Amino acid sequence: MSNFVINPYIVVTPSTFTPTDISDLYAWYDATDSDTITKDGSNRISKWENKEGTTARDLVQSTSGDQPLYVASGSSDSGNATVNFSGDRWMETASALTGISQPISFVAITKFPPNSTSTNEYLFAKEKSEAEPRFVFSKPTADANDRFIMYAGTNFIESSVTGIADEWTYATLIYDGASSQMRFNGSEIDTGNVGSETFEGLTLGARDNSGAVVYYWNTEIMHFLIYEKELTADDIEDIETWAEAQMDG
Repeated sequence: MSNFVINPYIVVTPSTFTPTDISDLYAWYDATDSDTITKDGSNRISKWENKEGTTARDLVQSTSGDQPLYVASGSSDSGNATVNFSGDRWMETASALTGISQPISFVAITKFPPNSTSTNEYLFAKEKSEAEPRFVFSKPTADANDRFIMYAGTNFIESSVTGIADEWTYATLIYDGASSQMRFNGSEIDTGNVGSETFEGLTLGARDNSGAVVYYWNTEIMHFLIYEKELTADDIEDIETWAEAQMDG
């Protein structure tokens, strides 16, 4: 007979996950950490620091009319702080960056735009100084229902994803050629082929169109993360559990 006895009065505190626990973090923009945000007296943001630490990957916007708004208590159920890109606002990385090859994983906690047939909305793209072809995630106008595209040289299109438009959502987007994945709110929507383009810098909240910034996201973003790898199944479980708590409280 074993002499081992479990003491019922011992409370084991669960470990606290943070996105830095996953390897190969390339960038992390965290609206809930006001220390990473430089803003003026009207809460317009000129710099959003990269919590991974590489300052060349900080997001900047020097033009006041293009600066997004810091919101101390955003519209998600958690009430966490957000950065609001409404009003055709956008930011991009502070420096030109060396391209990184696929696989690349993006995790966003954001309120998705409402359905519309009047405008394209781009969550992110390459920085505007980079040449085509695009490397993007977007909600296009070709369908009034939920329709989303991951693109890095080839369109990976998913249509009629219900319950996402105009709602807070966490998205896990893995760009890995023909083995790419689109996930919303902890569920795999589909797999597909995005092409093989490299990712060079970042425009957040819009995309480039031959040197001009267009097609704005026009809504709130709480967290935006990039990993320079394909997230594993365990990584996905950890980051999505964390993301849900950030969004829902």
